[in-house]
Amino acid sequence: MSYLDYILNRDKEFNFLECNISSINYIVNRTISFLLIERFIKWLEVVLDPKKYKRIYPDDNIPMYIATIPHNADGDISFYFQKDRYNYMKNILNEINEKYICPYKRSTKYPRYRSPMQIAIDRMENRFHQI
Repeated sequence: MSYLDYILNRDKEFNFLECNISSINYIVNRTISFLLIERFIKWLEVVLDPKKYKRIYPDDNIPMYIATIPHNADGDISFYFQKDRYNYMKNILNEINEKYICPYKRSTKYPRYRSPMQIAIDRMENRFHQI
């Protein structure tokens, strides 16, 4: 955030030609994806153990991420994400699958939806083929 603040709030007029917009886009998209994953993990924790939370939604804590962003275009952008969060998320999902039965897991195969117009057309075609 300090890097974006530095870029956007300089004393001189902002010049997009001096700025690497693709790197800013990459930083913002990567950070948003990490935040969404963390939010999903929080909701999974609520589903797994709702009594642990005082409210029916998770807390508003935002996880902290560290990113190293070079000031020149040749450097690498590095993100530091909490280790094993994906495995933690998979473990929670497995626990939820064992604890609760999904109502949508059915082995019954239903025929595809056909509109009343499609049914009428199919019936007319069947009559035509019988003649």
